[in-house]
Parts: sequence; C-alpha cells; structure tokens
Amino acid sequence: MQEINQLNLSGTITKIYDVIQTPAGVLVSRFVLEHSSKQTEAEIDRIVQCRLYCVQIAVRLDEQLVGKKVNIAGFLNMNAKKQLVFHVNKLQILD
Repeated sequence: MQEINQLNLSGTITKIYDVIQTPAGVLVSRFVLEHSSKQTEAEIDRIVQCRLYCVQIAVRLDEQLVGKKVNIAGFLNMNAKKQLVFHVNKLQILD
C-alpha cells in the first residue's frame, strides 16, 4: 500500500524570503502562508488558523504576491531542523 501525503490549502502569502539556489543550480522559493477558516469537527463549528512555512522548487516568486490569496497544493515534509514544511507543487493566485 502506498502512503498518501497530499494537501490542498488556501490562504494569504504573508512573507516571501529571498530565493536561494542549491549547489546543483536549482531555484528554491520560500514563503509563509497564513490560513484561516471555519471547519466542522464532530458537528461543532470551530475557527481554524495556522501559519505554514512553504517551499516551491524551480520557481521564482514575485514580491508582489505578499498579501495575495492563493490556493496551494503539494505535500508535507520536515526540514533539517525537524520543522514541518509544505512543499508546493501548484500555486494558484485567487485575487
């Protein structure tokens, strides 16, 4: 059985870090996504808020995306510091 690690999330890009380049020459864009929504759990409505550190490979994000609402799709992994990172495969600007 193959394990599933897929996530779709919408939110606002609140910070874009400088693009870095790996030793192999691959661009790595890094940004922070803040999400807020109302979800139902066990028939109880609750407000959900989270802030995720995200990376997107081989893409250079424009600073003008800060403050924009986006949908992102990808998978979760840990970085070298054992922190959760959202690896973005698709980014769609909503506004």
